[in-house]
Amino acid sequence: MNTFTFGNVSWIDLESPDRSELRDIAFKHDIHPDIAEELASPASLPTYRRRDDTIFLSLFFPALKHTHSDDVQEVDFILSDNVLITAHYDSIDALHKIKKEFEVEQMIRPDVEPMDAFPIFNDVIRKLYKSLRHEIEYVLSDIHRIEREIFAGKERLMVEEISERSTALLSIIRTLSLNYSAIEAFVSDMENKRVEIDSFITSIQDTHQRTLRLARDTMDALKELRETNALLVTVHQNDILKNLAAISFICFPLALIASIFGMNTQHTPIIGNTHDFWLIIITMLILTGSFFLYFHHKKWL
Repeated sequence: MNTFTFGNVSWIDLESPDRSELRDIAFKHDIHPDIAEELASPASLPTYRRRDDTIFLSLFFPALKHTHSDDVQEVDFILSDNVLITAHYDSIDALHKIKKEFEVEQMIRPDVEPMDAFPIFNDVIRKLYKSLRHEIEYVLSDIHRIEREIFAGKERLMVEEISERSTALLSIIRTLSLNYSAIEAFVSDMENKRVEIDSFITSIQDTHQRTLRLARDTMDALKELRETNALLVTVHQNDILKNLAAISFICFPLALIASIFGMNTQHTPIIGNTHDFWLIIITMLILTGSFFLYFHHKKWL
């Protein structure tokens, strides 16, 4: 448990709390029992609840960079006037970074005190989404590198990389889409209840929408790149098949000539004459050269 205090406002972050810790926190901060119970077990979907003056918001975030216990990480928020509680059951890189930033902020500006917990909540949400945007921007920058590699003749090597980037983006888009209904319910409820914090409400909603839009736009760009890469791979494979077909067509007459003169007959032309072997070889070479020049002229080779 990490606690950050700003005057009379506190942010408490719980990582993998047990039921006794949750009971103590709920009793100390007068959290509604229904909301305290929500913390005790993982949510199947992002959720929004409000009981009296206490808000519960559960959001999902994709785990991308490191190995975690799951592909999707749940972060639960409990919000009242003077306390923000975050709970999660896995180490979340972005949240760990945010806590470090708050520690520095407390040392640099110890006298700054928010009026309530909403500014802190807004800041944590924005920074969590900012970490997702960094992931998306990394994929976007990598798309430019993959594009250069594709047109450098490495299109077959890029198939796996494009698939990996697509999987990461799909995880982000799927998770953000799941969060949409919970955030919309929170925003709608807060707009009716607390008109004075419109700026924070709008900020949270806009942050979610901008991040989702960026992820979808990046996915569209990656789809275009995938189609271009697939087309180039197909063209390359067609070129290989065309060359193999041309080589087969060149080799077929040679095999036919060799088979004819290899027949065990009494009156095979040329066979038995002086230099018969070299005459056959020269004839085969002339035919091979003629076919090759013809195919090259037609740009089939």
